[in-house]
Amino acid sequence: MSTWLASASWAFPLAPPSRRAAAYDHRFAGLFMIDGMYSIQATWEADLPSAMMTLFKSGNATAFDIEMNKVRIDPKSPSSIRWLVDQGLWAFHTASPFDWFSLLGSYAVDGVFATITCPVFVGDGQDDTNVPGQAPVVAAALGDLAALFQFNNSLGAGQHCQLGAEPHLAQASLDWFQGVLDAKRE
Repeated sequence: MSTWLASASWAFPLAPPSRRAAAYDHRFAGLFMIDGMYSIQATWEADLPSAMMTLFKSGNATAFDIEMNKVRIDPKSPSSIRWLVDQGLWAFHTASPFDWFSLLGSYAVDGVFATITCPVFVGDGQDDTNVPGQAPVVAAALGDLAALFQFNNSLGAGQHCQLGAEPHLAQASLDWFQGVLDAKRE
């Protein structure tokens, strides 16, 4: 079969149908994970101050909520962190930063990769600031099934999901997929 399944960025951890299809429907010839993510919580953990993560890991929800809410309302805090927390609270329908960050832990793909049987193209943007370091983790978890492709800045493709360089993304990923299909025919 020459059908493939694709996911970009957060789609794989967030979309159970694509995870199930990749893990349990073995008719796919290939899977594309563009800026593949292993754990949303791990990605956002890197954006939070280390003292905040220490407090979170202590399990003290009340103290974490108090400190995180101080950061949220402080105009001197980076807007990226304030937005991240506000968006997370809104999206998860909670007023507790601790509950929101705890729920993020369920958006990881632990155990899914063990059942994937097709080759996987894992794209990684050189200067991806949205999910830095996640693609190599995905590739390592997939082992020999993974083909980690580094998109670099010299071709304008180093940003998250290769925004602005979609033709290069298409060429690289579909060339890889053609190689997968050619190998199946041999």
